[in-house]
Amino acid sequence: MNRLLPPGAYALLLIVAAGLWLLISPFALATQPAGRAWAPATVNAVLLGAILVVVAAGGILLTVALGLRDLVREAAARKGTEARVSAPPRLAHDHDTREWGHDGHTHAPAQRALPRHASASTGPLA
Repeated sequence: MNRLLPPGAYALLLIVAAGLWLLISPFALATQPAGRAWAPATVNAVLLGAILVVVAAGGILLTVALGLRDLVREAAARKGTEARVSAPPRLAHDHDTREWGHDGHTHAPAQRALPRHASASTGPLA
């Protein structure tokens, strides 16, 4: 079963929630006096909260994007498999006519020389 959000994404959601709490906690708990410059503890809490929110949200977005990419690839692979299953059978003369050369590369088959008594203009029906 494919999941859009794997279990690790839920941990990232908890980290986002913790970061949001750090962002608002100095003001919600009234540890930062209103109208004054921010105390070092407030600056620390807000910066750490912002970093946690940004990194965890980026992780969630990356997880979702990679999950969607995998779903699209899987759907394309299934579609390709269905196309191969429904393709008509190959005929005996549809085989690959390339030959392996001495250098390890494939080459078109060499033209066979006609016997001396035959020519290109005369054939068996001419």
